Amino acid sequence: MHRREFLLSATGIVGATTVGSIAYTSATVERNVTANVEGDDDGIIELTPGIPAASKNNSGNLSLNLNEDLNKEGTFEYGSWSDPTATPLFTITNKDDQTHDISVDLSSTSGSIRVKLSPPSASDITVNDGGSSGDITLDGTNNTAQSIDVALEIDTSGVATGTDAVDATITINGKPDGQ
Repeated sequence: MHRREFLLSATGIVGATTVGSIAYTSATVERNVTANVEGDDDGIIELTPGIPAASKNNSGNLSLNLNEDLNKEGTFEYGSWSDPTATPLFTITNKDDQTHDISVDLSSTSGSIRVKLSPPSASDITVNDGGSSGDITLDGTNNTAQSIDVALEIDTSGVATGTDAVDATITINGKPDGQ
């Protein structure tokens, strides 16, 4: 009779343990995060002007000054489209001692833009309006500052009459390799 009591007691303990371990399904933890944003001169990824249309503003950030009259039905290049390394609009440089993945995204609401990226040890990459370059790896190990030279092309074909500007956004993303 003691044996049956022991078996029933052991079964009851296992059942209670199982139910107790699956009863909780999530947890919430709060953490405070502080992120500092540096100017392009002081950041891990530096953006350097290549031609006069690109310059540094008072905060040390890259500024593209394309304030010129663009003809309709035209194509305009900033930097050397055939060879961005010869005359880049600007250059993206990894100043860190770690490897980083860089990507470039484009979008425009009028006109059409595209960029040509000339990464180290790889073929040129053309990113069309609405597209993304995907990750381009810039190695920072062995004290080598690898760079990507960038040229820009703006096509005003099809821009509506009376349009005062070609509105476009170039977004440059950087992250540690593999993240």
